[in-house]
Amino acid sequence: MFDTMAEIVGFCPEVVARMSVPRKPMEQLGREVFDVDGNRVTSQFLSLIQNIEQFI
Repeated sequence: MFDTMAEIVGFCPEVVARMSVPRKPMEQLGREVFDVDGNRVTSQFLSLIQNIEQFI
């Protein structure tokens, strides 16, 4: 099926970024990210992205 061997690692990005699970829905408005309650969560979202990039 595959020509090369690869290791598949499963992880939860929210846990890696120390966010709550389940987390509240988020929405990007311009350059900021807000949760459903209107709280700005841009820094948590950026942390989530940085932690995901470590696994790639």
